[in-house]
Amino acid sequence: EVNIYVFLIDNQRWFDFIVSVVPNARCVFNANILVLDTHSFYYQHYSEVSQYVDKLGRPTDLLKRTGGFIKWLLKQPYSHVVFASESAHSLRKEKYDFYKTRKNHTTKAFWEQIKICDTFLKSIGLGPVKVLGYEADDVVASVTAMFPDAQITCMTNDKDMIQLYEFANYRQIKTDRTEVTRESVVEKY
Repeated sequence: EVNIYVFLIDNQRWFDFIVSVVPNARCVFNANILVLDTHSFYYQHYSEVSQYVDKLGRPTDLLKRTGGFIKWLLKQPYSHVVFASESAHSLRKEKYDFYKTRKNHTTKAFWEQIKICDTFLKSIGLGPVKVLGYEADDVVASVTAMFPDAQITCMTNDKDMIQLYEFANYRQIKTDRTEVTRESVVEKY
């Protein structure tokens, strides 16, 4: 078995160093990274009234939409994709009991469909990136900050993410694939 390590790098010095230390390294210059806020994607595409069910009668609308997204994604020019996901444990919730208590977290069926979608993504090698104690927003911000020479496109409907426009390499599209431009953010906020 051969392990291949992939590094996103932005200069020749790092390339030379990594290749000398990690013999099976593959380095990528000029990365074009899509970071998907998976919870935002799932929430926007979930429907409580299911149109599609499997043989056991379980709703599969979200899985169908996730499959459609993967089909779209395969036609896109991204060199890397990160599925940013929520950690089961939240440091913010630990420090502040009322954190996100006013948000309407959806039904049991929603969470069941998320489990199915996560299993599907893992089965095709696209497992989510979770950092214990942190949210998808934190993963997106970290990727954006860590790779300043890469083009980062975040797919989310979360308005909090517009603060990442402070990074020159950041752009945002909604889950319906419409772009939230830097100009529209400046004009509105």
